[in-house]
Formats: sequence, C-alpha cells, structure tokens
Amino acid sequence: MVTTISETTTDLGQVDDLIDKIISEISPVINKLRDYQKDIRDKSLGKVDETKHMWIGLKFKAVPEKTKLKVGETTKVHIKVFDCIDEKPASNQLLNIKVGYPDVGIINLPGIKSNSAGEAMVVFTAKNKGETFVFPDFTCTAVNGKAGYHVLHCQDDLKKIQVTADNRNYFYLRPESGGRFYEEKEPVIASFKASQDKAYYVNGQWNIMVNGARKMKDKTVMQPMGMLISITKSDTGTFKWTVHGNESTGLTPPCNTVEVSGNDGSPFQYVSYDCMPHESDDCKLAPLEGSTTITAFDKKNKIIKGYFSGTLVSPDHRSIPVSGAFSVSMQ
Repeated sequence: MVTTISETTTDLGQVDDLIDKIISEISPVINKLRDYQKDIRDKSLGKVDETKHMWIGLKFKAVPEKTKLKVGETTKVHIKVFDCIDEKPASNQLLNIKVGYPDVGIINLPGIKSNSAGEAMVVFTAKNKGETFVFPDFTCTAVNGKAGYHVLHCQDDLKKIQVTADNRNYFYLRPESGGRFYEEKEPVIASFKASQDKAYYVNGQWNIMVNGARKMKDKTVMQPMGMLISITKSDTGTFKWTVHGNESTGLTPPCNTVEVSGNDGSPFQYVSYDCMPHESDDCKLAPLEGSTTITAFDKKNKIIKGYFSGTLVSPDHRSIPVSGAFSVSMQ
C-alpha cells in the first residue's frame, strides 16, 4: 500500500494542519504493517520447532527485589521477556542469564526458561564489592526472517545492584514465610569477643566459630546465634560443601560444611549435610547444595573473611535457604 501526500504550503499557519493530515494519512499504513507483522509472528509461534519462532522486537525487564546488598547477601531478580509492539510474552524461551560484572556476584540458574507469561526468577548472590546487573542474553529471529537479533532492555528497567563490603558476622534464613536475619552483636563483656569469633586448624580443616547474640527491636532481649564453618583449604577461593562419614561414625573430617544455630522463641539448628536415606540404620552422609567462599586468608594479620550460601537442613529434615558472612581471627 502506497500513500502520496501532494499538498504544499508557504503559509506557516497551515503547517500544523498539514502535519496532522500527513499523520492521519500514514497511521493506517503503519497499523496495517503492524497487523501484518503480528500475523507472521503469531503463525510462527504455532510451530513446534522453536527455532522457527519469529518476533517483531523482543525486549526484557530485569528487576531485583533489593538493589543494595552486603557481600554474602542474596536477592531475587525478576525477569520478563516480551514483544515490544503489544507486550506479547515470550514463553518457554531459554534466557541464558548473565551478570554484567561477574566478579561482583553470581546467579543460581543461568540456563532457566521463561514461563507461559514470559517470566523467570533467579537468585543473585553478592561476592565482592562493586556494581553490576543481571540480564538475559540471547538472540531471536525477526519477522523479516533474519536471525541474530539481540533481546534489548526497556529504558530504565535494567536495575543495577550495588554491593558493599561488610565485616559483620551474620546469617540470613529464607523460609517461604519471610526471612530471618541473625547478626552478631558485641557480647555483654566486650573482652569475650576474641574468644567468641575465632578459627583454629585441626584434623586437616579450619574450624571457623562465631558465637554471639542478636539484639531484638526492643533492645532489651538478646537472642543467641552461632555459626560453625569448616573448610579444608588454607587459601582464598570457593569451596563446594563436602562431607565424609555415616550414621555410625558421624561427621569425619576433613570436610567443607556450614552449621548455624540460634533461638527465635525456640532453639534451632541447621547443617549443610543430611544422612540418606532417612530413617535408615545404615544411612550415608551427603552434602547439600552450597558453597563457602574465602575472600581473605591473611596469615600475617591472622584474619579469615568470607561468605556462604546454599541450602541447610534441620534434624527433622526441614530444608531452608541460607546465606551469611564472617570475619574471624586465627588462633
């Protein structure tokens, strides 16, 4: 379809009217073109072979729940992919999630697919101080039949995540009903702190211990909290959780493990390993999914710093996501 505008004018007072007429003449053409593109797209989406799917122009939004994190903390990042013309969702799309600056943090599901609404959710864990962002990185085929078009972000919807360093000793439990944050405060007697936060080497592993209390909102009640982290290396790096032992021997070092404990009205304890199968007299210890990262192993100043994240389990087999950080003195 071709539209011809033949009018001219030298009267500036008629310019606005002429522009309005041009727009009114062109708009139906643009609408017909968009309808034609939508028809091509919708027919292609009906094909079983996803490589044959075509789009007018895919865009995405990537929105973290929290944009300010400490090292070791986590946040969910919500991603949505859709066609730019009418926001038709790109369902069942392999998103290939990436982190803008990988040194700053990691995500748990780089190969996730979008759901029927074109949405997906990943968890970002802060590793080092800095600023970064999370985004899907994939190409699609346009309705003109050409492949290799990159998905683009929508204006200000690529939110950045700022990570700051912190020497606090804390852990964060994330049950479905909301998170619980346990941060160590100074002991009642400050001189006890050196004996409360320490690391010592025995049986081929470093045992990192933090024992303190968190002060509640009313500032009068102190709840105990503790962490025990074991690592088998005397160096910086990321170490996946590992265990040795069975029901009879118990935990046998050296291992890479994490244990947190506290009291939120009743005592609790979670560990990074389980004995499988449950209720068996001959169960075998198995590590859960997670890792501990040592960011500083300073022999000169006798300091170990790091963070951990993964899934822990209680004695009654209740699983819970956890993240935390620590800074202790070598003994």
